[in-house]
Amino acid sequence: MSGVERDKLRIKQTAEVFTPTPLVQEIIYFMETERYIKLMNGAHMPRIGLGLWKIPKNVCASTVFEAIKAGYRLFDGACDYGNEKECGEGVKRAIEEGIVKREDLFIVSKLWNTFHQP
Repeated sequence: MSGVERDKLRIKQTAEVFTPTPLVQEIIYFMETERYIKLMNGAHMPRIGLGLWKIPKNVCASTVFEAIKAGYRLFDGACDYGNEKECGEGVKRAIEEGIVKREDLFIVSKLWNTFHQP
């Protein structure tokens, strides 16, 4: 089962458990129809990604690796999170095992304001 099929099944199962509000119905529709943002360079970036905040260093590499196996292609990190190296280790493993190519991944980071140079 592909990541997209798995996502659709989860959404369907969730919708069967409760009656979604109109806002939740709109979000579900949006997630099923508008999964990507088209960037100026023509790349399609997923709208949903895995946030790396508060993921401990000792499990970050395996978490990123497993997320890639599960279909995640967007990762949100920051220097302040302190786990960028470990995120890279998970990405490297997934690439080495042939699960994904680097050009298929979107890795977002942020720089704390005190580190900006004038």
